[in-house]
Amino acid sequence: MALALYTIFVLSGGGTFGPIVFIDEALDSAKVVIVEDDRRKEATATLKAMRKRSSEYKKGAEKLAKDWGPDTDDRDVSDEDLDEFWDKMINLNSEYSNDIVEMRFQLRDQLNRREWEAMFQKN
Repeated sequence: MALALYTIFVLSGGGTFGPIVFIDEALDSAKVVIVEDDRRKEATATLKAMRKRSSEYKKGAEKLAKDWGPDTDDRDVSDEDLDEFWDKMINLNSEYSNDIVEMRFQLRDQLNRREWEAMFQKN
């Protein structure tokens, strides 16, 4: 079971974390779409904070996965150990989600409708 958990983290980790790519694309768009310097600076600061928070989350998830590495198959894992692991993972995800949603609302308030649509249009 522990090996399965570790495999999930390893396969989903590595490379570039999805939200960071999304945020980097939004940063590039903001430089073109938002014409007023002060508003562009404000929006890019929010996007950079989102990128930093996403990076922190990725590092936290990688550390949790490393702590529960392959050697967990060589030891007895109790129900309490699994509960502790999932509590940490759920808390990590919850805190990250709350922070990103809060920053996304902040970004929404910094942009007008045209800018938002231009930055986040689906291709």
